[in-house]
Amino acid sequence: MKIAIVLRTGRVAIGMNQQEFADALGVAKSTVARAETLEMPIKAETYFKALRIFKQNGLEVDPIYSEGIDIKITPEALAIAQKKLDDESQRRSDRKPRVQTEKNS
Repeated sequence: MKIAIVLRTGRVAIGMNQQEFADALGVAKSTVARAETLEMPIKAETYFKALRIFKQNGLEVDPIYSEGIDIKITPEALAIAQKKLDDESQRRSDRKPRVQTEKNS
């Protein structure tokens, strides 16, 4: 169960949808969906690749050595997330452009 939570929480934290994450992992979207919902186990190789992707995006995950799951969102991860939020090309076509506010600056 910890692996499923790590995968889904980590994927969302770095701002990837299931298809983007699957592409980064080199697997089918259905593999990510099934692993996140405990319908099938994920290969160890794919899981460790996911952990590397998280780390590259500033997310530090320690699901193994603690009783719970430790996830640290680093300043680098926050900067990456802000860049994605500011990228108008990433917005849905039916959404108006974001208006910059003092809080967003």
